[in-house]
Amino acid sequence: MTSDDSSLERRALQLFRRILDAAPAQRERLLAQACAGDEALLMRVRALSAQVEESQAGIDPTAASPQGEATGAQIGPYRLIERIGRGGMGEVFRAERCDGAFEREVALKRIWNNFVPLTERFLRERQVLARLQHAGIAQLYDGGVTEAGQPWFAMELVRGEPITRWCAARSATVEQRVALVRQVCAAVDFAHRALIVHRDLKPANVLVDEAGQAKLLDFGIAKLLDEADPEQAQTLAMTPAWAAPEQRDGRPVTTATDVYQLGMLLRVLLCDDLPAPGAAPMRLAQAFDALRGRDAAAAQAVA
Repeated sequence: MTSDDSSLERRALQLFRRILDAAPAQRERLLAQACAGDEALLMRVRALSAQVEESQAGIDPTAASPQGEATGAQIGPYRLIERIGRGGMGEVFRAERCDGAFEREVALKRIWNNFVPLTERFLRERQVLARLQHAGIAQLYDGGVTEAGQPWFAMELVRGEPITRWCAARSATVEQRVALVRQVCAAVDFAHRALIVHRDLKPANVLVDEAGQAKLLDFGIAKLLDEADPEQAQTLAMTPAWAAPEQRDGRPVTTATDVYQLGMLLRVLLCDDLPAPGAAPMRLAQAFDALRGRDAAAAQAVA
């Protein structure tokens, strides 16, 4: 990442933090004033905002793509069929193998053309997926770089719904909801044993397939605990509505970050209480701080 790219990322994050808790109409006004013709800054802040919207609504296959429709285009040995998701780093398509070697439908992810500085993070996600072979984690199949230098990878196509939507549509019992969370915990535990922290656990990244199996997706901002990661530490990559306190404060991320988000996911499934962007994590952080203070006081009293 060049110094110019780093400066853009810092400015985007600073502006994003300013508008995070503002009303939608006020956000646009603040963006217009702060960007003042800086199209790159505007696009990056809007991409960060899209991560928050995705955490609330899940996959939105009808939303407009900044790169336009790409149905029918070929990437590597795959032909794009339809777009099934997008986020702050790229977009995901349902695609089919078209080189005649064998038949397979996949989820093909590619990075936004306008966000070339995020190539390193995208390639890191591919590296992370290559280390994870688990029934509760969508599997990596293939990957490469287009002639234009745009990286991509193909992975298991999970035909399912976000875990919250799946439970709501079936009026799932408490036992069923807890069972699904236990499946997610098993997948997260496997990742932790491979020294990987997901750090973006939210309903949109946990799909339940037709067989009732929870599948963990999107390791785009995962942290590799066995290697230095200065770029991600600097950008504070996160979905604010689901971020753990240490993520919002810029403190080191550990496996405890995923445990916190698993707790939020369980709370949402048991209470049907989706967090509002910015507000809920702060309330939860204050509650955990109060609990820690209470426990410390109790320990001191016993001593």
